[in-house]
Amino acid sequence: MERHLNNRDILQYGDFNSNQVFFIQRWIELLNIHTHSKYAVRYLNTHQALKELNYVCKEMIEGNIKRNDNHLFIVFEEVKKVINGDEVLKKNAVSYSRILENSLQRAPKAENITKLYSIIYQVEYVIRYIEKHYLTWVITEIDSLLSNSEERFAEIENAMQTLASELMGRGWSVDELYLSAFELLLTAEDSVSKKFEKFFSKLSSEPLPFVFLFSVKKDLAKGTKSRLVELKLEILSGQEVLNTYSDYELENHISKNKEYVRVIYDSLDAYSGVNNAWQKIVGKLDILNFYGFPIPDFDTSPIILLPDSPKYLRNVEVDLSTKKRKFRAPDSMMNRVLNQLETGDKEVNRKLKSLFEFTRISDESLSPQSTFINLWIGIESFVHSREFEGGIENVKMFVSAFSTHNYIYSLIKNFLEDCNRCDVEIIYRERNYRIGKLTPQEALSLFWNEEFLNNMTAEFEDHNILLSYRLRELCNILKDGKKCATLLEEHKKNVQQHVHRLYRIRNSIVHSGQMQYNNTNLFSKHLYEYIEYAMSVVMHRLEEDSSASLEQIFAQVRDSVDTTIETLSNSRLLDQDTYINLLLRGAF
Repeated sequence: MERHLNNRDILQYGDFNSNQVFFIQRWIELLNIHTHSKYAVRYLNTHQALKELNYVCKEMIEGNIKRNDNHLFIVFEEVKKVINGDEVLKKNAVSYSRILENSLQRAPKAENITKLYSIIYQVEYVIRYIEKHYLTWVITEIDSLLSNSEERFAEIENAMQTLASELMGRGWSVDELYLSAFELLLTAEDSVSKKFEKFFSKLSSEPLPFVFLFSVKKDLAKGTKSRLVELKLEILSGQEVLNTYSDYELENHISKNKEYVRVIYDSLDAYSGVNNAWQKIVGKLDILNFYGFPIPDFDTSPIILLPDSPKYLRNVEVDLSTKKRKFRAPDSMMNRVLNQLETGDKEVNRKLKSLFEFTRISDESLSPQSTFINLWIGIESFVHSREFEGGIENVKMFVSAFSTHNYIYSLIKNFLEDCNRCDVEIIYRERNYRIGKLTPQEALSLFWNEEFLNNMTAEFEDHNILLSYRLRELCNILKDGKKCATLLEEHKKNVQQHVHRLYRIRNSIVHSGQMQYNNTNLFSKHLYEYIEYAMSVVMHRLEEDSSASLEQIFAQVRDSVDTTIETLSNSRLLDQDTYINLLLRGAF
């Protein structure tokens, strides 16, 4: 959640009802790149999941993806889960929903080619039907929920996740979807109904031709310039730009003496378009670089001419990986790393340095493929172990363990940080409680006090609808060991399924040099987060026992997660302190 988005902040811009306030708060949280992974935008919905299943089946038939029963089973299970939870599909395409439920009941053997073809044919005609209507269905469903007089928060959240994933699958950027809420909903203009009408109208729009003008920082070498022109790259002088686009009043931003590469690209927004435009340039530069031509330095923040009005943008930069903004690490963390590099085991330090190196190379990459593949190399080499055969099994098992290890603690910590950002203060028995300043241990102890919790819930409802919703959601899970165990088990499974997706992307890059997804920079962000989880857990364990090998730490973390899940499943007889300690620290 963000600061300055409490109920009263939003109501300054119109007489929004509670469902609409919840939508705005949750939409902005959903698309903020700093949002906790549990609440962040997801890639899959029914439409995107069916496209992915179709791709996997075809690639297995062609032999580009290894015919592996377990791999196919994982894809089927994920697609079934998505479809079973899709109320929009069930409501608007009853027959097609039933067809999918029947045909996807069991995953076939990967070697059963005729069955794979049967699935492909069924999936393809369903895709052809729903891709014409799916976005409209989702928007109509959300619009109906928003106008309801009763609170429909859970249904709105599910439909919102579907909407965001569908828009990203169509080529929208996370940045533009995020900013659209501020530009069209949190504005003093228009009535509430008109705001949402404009918002949904924008999301339903088709791609338009944006013009991207990348300036060359230094003079182009004559030979390089002539070859770039032969490779169909448009190079204009500053004067030619000014003459061609005189309506845009670019005199203060275009230098007549500079040269500009122009790329015209059909796009839904400037943020996704700038990355695609840059890739057209990089593709030409790669050819010349291979044959020894000097490569010019470009300004990667082009002037972007908007297609529907004589306006332009200057602050949109090429961004190949949607990473969280980096903050300088605290001294305690840096001292821990420096101490490890100075006194720790040589083999452990070699892997740590390799991981640092590949993340740096990824940051410096010029293409999304290179950005992604270097992060994959970094994490695969770091978690390499003789315990499992093949790189994918090591990555899948250990990354899922790392990300699950402190998962409940991270949810509680994130909630307290949200309370701090929302500036929540509770008065209970003549004492003030700044919820955001509590430790997780203190917070859980208070959550177990029903009287305090009731006061807190009432205060939150008036203060921030999303925060109140999150409090009820968290307490419902945290006070039930079986629900906590299910939460951890499902999170671990979701990460394993997603790692398989990332592995397919890795193979697609390595074997065919291409990526089959839109918004691949989001997947690079996920890899970067997995690296952060691994580093955090490993450094903590090394501080406890500097003589431990990475393989021992990997096994310890995995076993701790499994034991925590098992203990939570049978936690009814645990006293409160022991139970809370298990939630926050795990089994060991």
